Amino acid sequence: KAKRPGSMNRGSSKKKSGATLADSKDTADGIRRLEKQQEQEVEALTKKNQVDSLKVEKIHKSETFEHERKQMKESHDVFKECKREAHNQQFTAYEQYQNNEVLEETKKIQNKLAEQIKRISTEIKDKDELARKKQELEERCDREIISKRRQLENTQDIRRQQLIAEHKEQMKLLDQSYLKKIREFDENVQSVVEHLEAEIQKIGVV
Repeated sequence: KAKRPGSMNRGSSKKKSGATLADSKDTADGIRRLEKQQEQEVEALTKKNQVDSLKVEKIHKSETFEHERKQMKESHDVFKECKREAHNQQFTAYEQYQNNEVLEETKKIQNKLAEQIKRISTEIKDKDELARKKQELEERCDREIISKRRQLENTQDIRRQQLIAEHKEQMKLLDQSYLKKIREFDENVQSVVEHLEAEIQKIGVV
C-alpha cells in the first residue's frame, strides 16, 4: 500500500517540536538560575556595602566620642584650675586686708607711745626715771604689737584652714559632677556602639 505523502514528515516534526520545547525549558531554567544568582550577588553586595557603611560610621562615631571625651576632661581641668586661682586670690586678698589692719593697729600703738613719751617728758625731770619710764612704755608697746601680730597669725591660720576646707569641698563636688557626666557619656557611647554592632549582625555579613 502506498504511503500518503507527508506522513513521514509529520513524525519528524513531532520529534523536532518536542526537542524544541525541552530546549526552551532548559533555556528558561538557565535564565532563572542566572537571574537568581545575579539577585543573590546584588543582595550580597548591598549587604556588604551596608556593613562597610556601618563600620565606617562606627569608627567615625568612636573617634568623635573620643574627641568629645578629651574635651570634657580638658574643660574640667581648666575649670578646676580657675577655681584654684580664685581660691588663692581670695585668700591673698584676705591676708592683705588683715595685714593692713595690723599695720593700722601698730600705727595707733606707736602714736599712743609717742604721746605718752611726750607727756612724761614734761612731767618727769629726773633723767634716769624718765629713761626707765620710756623703756617700760616701749616694752609695753612692743608686747602689744607682738600680741596683735599673733592674733593676726591665729586668725589667718583659722581662715586659711576654712578656705582650704571650702576649696576641697568645691573640688570634690566638681569631680563628682564631672564623673557623673563622664559615666553618662560613656553609657551613651556604649549604647550607640552596641546599636551599630547589632545592625551589622542583623545584616548577617561580616
